[in-house]
Amino acid sequence: MLGGAMALWKNSTEKILTGVVCSFLMGSIQLQAAQDTSYGQNGNGKEIQSVTPNAGPNTTWIVDPFFTVDFIYWTAREDGLDYAIEGANLNLLNQVPSIPKGKIQNPDWSFDPGFKVGAGLKMQHDGWDVYANYTWFHNSSHDSLHKPNGFLPTLPNFLFFLLNLLPNIPNNLGFESAKQDWSLHFNTIDLELGRAYYISRFLTLRPHVGFKGTWQDQEVRTQYQLVVQNLFRIHQHQDSWGIGIRTGLDACWYFIRSFGLYGDFSLTGMWSGFHSKRKDDHIQPDLTTTNILDTKQLTHAVKPVIEFGLGLRYELLYNNDDFRFLIQAGWEEQIWLEHNHLIDMAEYSDKGDLSLQGFTLEVRLDF
Repeated sequence: MLGGAMALWKNSTEKILTGVVCSFLMGSIQLQAAQDTSYGQNGNGKEIQSVTPNAGPNTTWIVDPFFTVDFIYWTAREDGLDYAIEGANLNLLNQVPSIPKGKIQNPDWSFDPGFKVGAGLKMQHDGWDVYANYTWFHNSSHDSLHKPNGFLPTLPNFLFFLLNLLPNIPNNLGFESAKQDWSLHFNTIDLELGRAYYISRFLTLRPHVGFKGTWQDQEVRTQYQLVVQNLFRIHQHQDSWGIGIRTGLDACWYFIRSFGLYGDFSLTGMWSGFHSKRKDDHIQPDLTTTNILDTKQLTHAVKPVIEFGLGLRYELLYNNDDFRFLIQAGWEEQIWLEHNHLIDMAEYSDKGDLSLQGFTLEVRLDF
């Protein structure tokens, strides 16, 4: 009887152990199958688990399209465009009373509207996306000064004018008026490969890498009139173009559902070409026009471009999170370092930076 009990216990134990092992193996297989969509492989065939869930809508096809439209209201500013110095005067033959304190005159910068348009594809492969964006912006400024015997042109221009008045220098070298018109035609194309993902419950990141291209046109027309009616006109023109590697990081912190604070940053090393031209004319009181300068310059260099953005975002996922509507508004800044290559009588290299900033409103649709 004892032998029968031992056989029954052994048989029961074997069945229990067999059941436990089978359950463990089946559970492991089911767990592995459930995790197959979040695993990749390295070069050794070892499976690596994804720890950063994709952000944004689901990708229902191999690739899903999305589109963006931006309204921008920006202003552009450039260093090195001073054209007159108030509180200064030169008269070689006549006594001139003291003049009041003045300031250095530069363009009266303004804001102008522009736009961006973009399109992209989000891939099922790990949630990566490809995105292309075009920016169009035209900006201009005008400034004038009428203060007889109360200002001088910037020093390089003044000395150049003085040399061209020789040997018949007028008794009064005082200037009566000056004006300057500046315009910028700004175009860029950005191409990005990136991935948006959650790094925590309320924070998303999107690192990206790609290319940036640009073509721009700048024109400056400056005019000075002497008290004795001699007139000097300066026409400066700069065409620039470039392409470079661009990389950056976009982040968004969602402080409540669907609402977030976004911040974007990117950096480009731009291989740029600058084709600059300058032509100066001297118009005498009898309207005789003499061309006193006509030259051009072509330079190439790698120049850095830095971009920032900060603002508020509203995002809505719908239809089982397959579609998305996004709207955001914020402030954007761009700094094009050493971008002023306009020909100056004293400086032949870069004269300063070009900066753009202003309000940006974006609408995005994911399908």
